[in-house]
Amino acid sequence: MRLEKRLKEWETLGLIDHETSSRLRAHEESKSRPLMLYAISGLGALSLCLGLISLIAANWYHISDGLKLSVNLFIGLGLCGSLAFKRDQWPKWGVELIIAVICGWTLASIALIGQIYQLGGDGRSAITLWALLVVPLLMQGRSTLSGVILLGALLIPSGLWLIEFKSPHIVTIIPAINLGVLALSFYRPLTDRRPEIMKVFGFVATLNIIGAATVAPVSFYTRGASEEALMYLLQALLFSLPALVWLWRIFSDRPMSLKVALIASVLFSFG
Repeated sequence: MRLEKRLKEWETLGLIDHETSSRLRAHEESKSRPLMLYAISGLGALSLCLGLISLIAANWYHISDGLKLSVNLFIGLGLCGSLAFKRDQWPKWGVELIIAVICGWTLASIALIGQIYQLGGDGRSAITLWALLVVPLLMQGRSTLSGVILLGALLIPSGLWLIEFKSPHIVTIIPAINLGVLALSFYRPLTDRRPEIMKVFGFVATLNIIGAATVAPVSFYTRGASEEALMYLLQALLFSLPALVWLWRIFSDRPMSLKVALIASVLFSFG
């Protein structure tokens, strides 16, 4: 509505002609995002999934294993077939919704097969398998939703496996991960092809860095600047060096003021 008002005003003032106004209107409409449609579609899909889950859960033990697997396979074929053969006919929000639903179906399928055949194992292995299966699909996404799921698929299994080391020193790798993700969000070959996903990566990394810089110094008030605390700090800085070098190379063509701000913010965060 605001755009339409401005275009009419510019036409009246003679700044643009009617043909230019039409081209600007078409360009902006092609870039517009139907947020309300996204929200309604997401809520509808969530309600449908919850209804199906409730129906299946109520009759779970009365359904044969063969029927469970057959229905699950039928749903997967329908979802993957729609994405593979009808992708060009779907709007962008529809394609992104199907990608998200396929990710959920994949995780549910892993759980279903493990439950039917009593495969055992642990949740960490299941999540890792799920991530390996869905990451290539999520890399094809063009939305914030795909970016959020992709970041979770990368970080959750990594975190679960790092916890297995059961060492308090593992916390020192967190700054390096955040700086690496931040560098990834500025990596031009990725930002040009997947801008929506990279914006999610950059936002989450920046939020984590700000949060860590705010909360981490509190430990010095409770524990003091002991030799152990300084050792943790040195380890975190050493782990972060590769990401810092990568960030510096990415920022090589940026203004010097931005480079100084980057280095200063990192140094003050650690210092």
